[in-house]
Amino acid sequence: MIKPKRLQAGATIAALSLSSGMAGDPDILWRYEQGKQQLVAMGFRVVETEMTLAGTEYVYKHPKERAESLHKTLLDPKIDGIIATIGGIESYRIFQYIDLEIIRQHPKVFIGYSDSTSIHQMFRLAGVVSFYGPCLLVDFAENGGVFDQIVKTNNSK
Repeated sequence: MIKPKRLQAGATIAALSLSSGMAGDPDILWRYEQGKQQLVAMGFRVVETEMTLAGTEYVYKHPKERAESLHKTLLDPKIDGIIATIGGIESYRIFQYIDLEIIRQHPKVFIGYSDSTSIHQMFRLAGVVSFYGPCLLVDFAENGGVFDQIVKTNNSK
């Protein structure tokens, strides 16, 4: 298994909507911004792709573009890691478009849970370690985000 390079403070993380597109829905956008600010406070730079904030309906209707968004992110040398905006119920619809060689040849940290588990399986099939962990809209956006101690610990490294 290929282990991607560890993320350090200052790293650029792409927020991806590979399953649900709710991060871009007008009534949820504030949560996206709140989660993004939590990651920025931890010392990371957060960027969006064309699908990140496209909204539920658009993201649902374009599974091929979601896979292409993952590929572009993996191929972009300025991006160090990827975080799922949220899970969902249908990331399996992008499987037919996933290029495992791109994942294998351009390993990056991928983090997410719930429906993102299927994306972890794609990384596993490519032979790349991924990380089952927090997503942007829930863990970094709700209830004030992650604990202050985690932020302090990360910034002290």
